[in-house]
Formats: sequence, structure tokens, C-alpha cells
Amino acid sequence: MSPISVATTRSTLNDQQVEAATHFEGPALVLAGPGTGKTTTLVGRYRFLVEQGVDHASILATTFTRPAADQLRARIGRGMQERAADLMVGTFHSLCLRLLRGDLGRSLEVGPDIKIASEADRYRILREVCDRSVDVEECMDSIDRYKDRLMDPAAASRELADRVTRVTALDGAIVDAYEAYQERLSRARLHDFGDLLMVTVAGLSAKKDLRRTYSLRFRFLLVDEFQDVNPAQYELVRLLLDQHTNVWAVGDDDQAIYGWRGSDVRYILDFPREFAGTKVYRLGDNYRSVPVIVDGASGLIGHNRARFSKPLRAMAAGIGQPIIKTCACSDERREAEWIAQSIQGLAEQGVGFDDMALLVRVRYLMPTLAAALAIRGIPHFIRGGAKIWASTPSRALLGGIELWCGRTPRRWAVPAYLEREVISTVAASRRTAFHAVVQSLVGLISRRPPFSGQPEKAVEWEGTLQRVAAEAASFDDPTDFLDHAAELTAEESSDAGGGGVCISTIHQAKGLEWRAVFLAGCRVGVMPHEKADDPEEERRLAYVAMTRAKEYLAVTWAFADGASGAGPSPYIGEFTRELPPALLDACSWPPAKRARSGRAESSGSVSFAVGDRVLHATFGEGTVKATDHKSCTVFFFRDATTREMLYWALQSAT
Repeated sequence: MSPISVATTRSTLNDQQVEAATHFEGPALVLAGPGTGKTTTLVGRYRFLVEQGVDHASILATTFTRPAADQLRARIGRGMQERAADLMVGTFHSLCLRLLRGDLGRSLEVGPDIKIASEADRYRILREVCDRSVDVEECMDSIDRYKDRLMDPAAASRELADRVTRVTALDGAIVDAYEAYQERLSRARLHDFGDLLMVTVAGLSAKKDLRRTYSLRFRFLLVDEFQDVNPAQYELVRLLLDQHTNVWAVGDDDQAIYGWRGSDVRYILDFPREFAGTKVYRLGDNYRSVPVIVDGASGLIGHNRARFSKPLRAMAAGIGQPIIKTCACSDERREAEWIAQSIQGLAEQGVGFDDMALLVRVRYLMPTLAAALAIRGIPHFIRGGAKIWASTPSRALLGGIELWCGRTPRRWAVPAYLEREVISTVAASRRTAFHAVVQSLVGLISRRPPFSGQPEKAVEWEGTLQRVAAEAASFDDPTDFLDHAAELTAEESSDAGGGGVCISTIHQAKGLEWRAVFLAGCRVGVMPHEKADDPEEERRLAYVAMTRAKEYLAVTWAFADGASGAGPSPYIGEFTRELPPALLDACSWPPAKRARSGRAESSGSVSFAVGDRVLHATFGEGTVKATDHKSCTVFFFRDATTREMLYWALQSAT
């Protein structure tokens, strides 16, 4: 190691980052917690290799999104003689495309003039080959997932035949569409993005000489966000290690939240076992968040079992006495109201709207939250253009209502695969009331999602239907409701910009940060979601949400059916349990009125009913969940716990 390279590296990195960046040969796993300078370390690693005399053409660095790749390439390229565009730095798909347009493509007889199908091309082909029972967008997504697992149509068909669980007609229709889709692409000499990895992996697997050539060409592999790799990406990495073991992978198993999309957290957890001689480095200095947020998030994620142990230390200094706020609300509208009021208060204290985010586990919570911000004139946008009212289940429901009203659906065309059943349901409901036909349509559409075996999508599908139905319940006149829905659809379209408070799903927010973060909908059944099949990934989602916040974090939930409905997520108790009470601020909304008198002298002088607000000298404010003749069960807001209390220990808070 040359003295000059060490000095250069140390000028921008801390000791932990220097140790990881200056690893030379052999496999290395860098466990980088949130806010610990992962990208900075990766850039330092690349520059260190160049300073050691490694030709930049021998280094392949990959990350997951185009913006991340562009940023990484630009940062690496600063001060280097080579043009940034010449560096082999990019997403897995873009790097495979470059290889296929070069020597590898000629060797595999697919390049160098390989043509990529546009999204319009893909949609057009699938619209032509899909059975009417299949939604085109969902079919496209299912095909992408097959390709992520390196499964061509024949392999997909074999998997279907071997499946132990029940195979639906929809499953078979999607596999049939996949086969027809690939045939159309082949005839047009087109490839989609999934094909780029499949062709590259298949070629390197089949041709030993090519595998050796490209392994020797790329002597050093740098893989960002390793916790998010899927089977196709993992296999490509393995093939490029044919002649050496110089893979430097950086990631955080605690932020693995894309299992539903094909990623597999086991790849990072098993890394030291799969790559013999792995050196593990840990980046634990968090430069993003104040200590209370780091400590709370660490307390939460510590409940997961399948994870690497890694301390996270807050390096950011708080202003004054930072706290985490929790708020229990009587219903979702009140929850949105409290958040909007709090955002307005932070803005008056000098926090810019662009420095605040409102994060949710599921998209269907967004409309109510956005409406509360709009009422107060708070600028906001929905990240990623996530739409509720223009989504497939909403279009099916709203189009059905238009049919029931005697209109030809124009604003919300019913998806083709549902058209016949929606028309039949409407015809059978001509003499029923508006709200009854809404429930009939909801029942039909909820049973007919255009996918199976995808719990994350099932969550969104069901929740969107319930959100639209709940909005319809506020109207007696269906025409008025449809006009209202049209306004909300238009508002969604205008929210697609990028100014003001960011409203986002947690998945969309990964990798971002704000001064103030509100985590809404943190209640039973939503976090963790009742339909999710991986409880540890659900907890990782909450961890990712919390660690987006720099200085201020508020976690809210609504009792789904008033005071007697669903309570807070168990995650509330997990992250508050180890924090000093002075660093927590628990409240309820609407606020309870404080009692004027002291506590009762005996159990005979006071009694409580279910739903009453009460106060305890130690545990603070709570709500009564159950009672008997001398005691009651109380849920306390401060630490999100339920306790049995004698009447004499409590006083009324209303």
C-alpha cells in the first residue's frame, strides 16, 4: 500500500471507512448502516484501487438505480483523467447492455446492434397476446419476476406444473402470455431489460472461454446495495469471479426490504460462508440522525434474529433536546389532521417544507393525508407518481359505478379482464342502493387481482379498494361521488412534481433523508401488515422509515374503529422501551381534557367505562380497553403498553 494512497484516502474518510476502502484482494463484505457513508466509502475504494496501479478498465462497479449509478460515476470520475462515461460503472442492466454491444455480444451472436424494447413496445405486445382475464401491467410485472429468477417460459411452465400449492387459471394464463411475448420479441429481434441479464448469464455459463476472459478483464468487482440483489444479479457476480475472488460488496441486511420483488436477503447474510476468506468490515458511525433516533431505530431492529450484529453510533449533534413523538389518534382523518398541524408548526419554526416527509407502509393511506395538507395550503407531492384513483382496482370500481349510473365509462375504463364480470354485477344490482352496489363491486374486484403469490401487491390492491369505498360512503348521490373522484384524480396528477412535503411509501423513500419525518399508519394490521409473509422484512421497513429522519421523528397511528379498534403497531413498544422517558413525547388526538381534581381516594368513589381517557402518575395518559368492578385494562400512549390497573391509581383525563 503506497503512503500517498493512504493519505489521499484518509483525507475524506474516517478510520472505519479507510479500513474498508483500502482492502485490496480477496472477498470483502462491508456492512454499512444507514447514514454511515456507504457511497463515500465505495468511491474511496475505487480511487484506492486506481492509486494502487489498477487500470480503471479492470474495475466493474454496479449499483441498483440509474440516478445512483449516475451519481456514483460522477463522483468517481472527479479528478480522474478518464471520462466518467468510459468507466464501467452502472446498473446491472446497463453494464450488461454495454457488454452485449461489444465483444460479448458478437460472441453470443446478439450484438453489437442489439435493440431494446421500449415500454410502449412491451405493452403493445402483451396487450395483443394476453388473455382477457389478465391485466397487462400485472402480466408485465410477473414476466419481469420470472426473468429475475433466470426462468424462461419453459422453466416457468415446469415450475407451474411442479407447484404444490393450488395453481389458478390466472397463473397459467400469465405463463402462456410469457411464451407468446418472448416469441414476439424474438421475431422482432428485440430484447427487454430482463433479457440483458438472462442472455449475459446464459452465455457466460455455457462458454467457459468467455467466462474466463471476462473474469480476467474485470479483476475487481464492487457491488453496491448487496442486500437487494436478486438471483440473476447474484449469478452474474458468481460467473465474473471465475478466475479470482476480488468481490467487494457493500450493503446493510437491516435495510433489505425488496423480498417481494425478487431480492433475497440470504445472499448478504450467507456471504462470508459462500466466499471463503471473506473479510467483514462494519461502518457504524451515523452522520445523519440525532442520537435519540439512532437509539430508537437500533432498539427496534435488534428484535430481528436473521441479521448481522452491528453497532450504530450517532455522530450528529442535536439542537436542544431532540425527542421522538408518538401520537394516538381517534381515526385516520384525525391522524392526518394532527400531522398537518405539526408540519405547519415545524414550518413556523424554520423547517422548510422540502425538508419534511410523510411516509406510509401502504399507498391507500395517502389520499387522506394529502387532503389534510391541502386544506392547510401546505405544498406537497407524492413521490414516484404513486396514484390511488387512477390505479387498476380504482378504475375497475369507479368504472363499474359509472355503468350502474347508466353512463359509458370514460374517465375510468374497466380493465378488459374484469369487464364482463363488472357488467354482470352491475346488471344484477340495478334495483339495489348505491352503497350496496359499491360493496358488491368491491367484493368482486377484491377476489380478482391480476396476480397471485405477491403479498405486497395484495396489500395495495385490497387497501386501495377499501380507501375508494370509504370515500364513497360519504356520498348519497353517486354522481356527486364520481365528480369528487374526478377531482381527486386530477389532484393526484398535479402532485407528481417535486416541491414541498414529500408523501411517499417507505419503499420509495429508501436511500433518502429529511430533517423531519412523519411515519403514519403505524398500527396493528398495517405495520406489520396482516397479509405480509415475512415479519422480519416488515420490521426492516419500519427501521428504514425511522432512519430517514435527521432531527425530528413522529410516529402516528389511528384506532381503526375509534377507541375500541385496532391499536398501535408492536414496533412502537419495541423502539420506545429502551429510550429514556424524557426523550419521548406521547400524546393523543383530539387532545384529552386534563382532570381538575386529584386521584380518587378509594375504588368505590370512581369507575371507568371502555373508551374513557385516564391518567396515571407514572405511565401518563391512556385509554380504557376493558373493565370489571374494581380494575380496568388500560392502553398507555407513552410506551405503547397495556396494563391492568386498579381504579384508585387512575384519574379521569376527560
